[in-house]
Amino acid sequence: MDFSIEDINVSDDHILLSDIVLENDITPKQLAGATGLAVSTIYKYLAGGCTIPSIVWRVVYKMTADARIVQLVTGDVPQVIVPLTNGTGIKANGDKLAGLIAMRQEQIEFESELLKVIASDNSKAEKLQAIETLKQKFPKLVTSQTQLLQAITGKYDFESVAN
Repeated sequence: MDFSIEDINVSDDHILLSDIVLENDITPKQLAGATGLAVSTIYKYLAGGCTIPSIVWRVVYKMTADARIVQLVTGDVPQVIVPLTNGTGIKANGDKLAGLIAMRQEQIEFESELLKVIASDNSKAEKLQAIETLKQKFPKLVTSQTQLLQAITGKYDFESVAN
């Protein structure tokens, strides 16, 4: 059966792709270069004009290690996959490291508020909503914690500090 890329049913995956490339400062030109696709094709994917092929997801995952991409494939499977950098650490300049630290501080505040709701006399519905929010945010929470650890260990040589 012959069909063009435009004939395939398009979902809302373009929103996730747009969010990820925006959060990681990836330009359509960079993504096109990394995938071997035309920049105009990347713009179609970002706009939701056609289904995003696996090559794009693989490249974006390689560039970002964003756990939401894995979740896109696995769906609501009770697991979290944390990308590692084989002990080499994430090379983070001061701005990136500061951004990871700020993100972690926001997450700590979120977790604190969540625990207050769970421990409170709030209604069951409010507690279930808080838990659902946690489920949605958890992959990113774990990934950013791992990225922070890897950025810190990549930036500082703890062996030389210990001596």
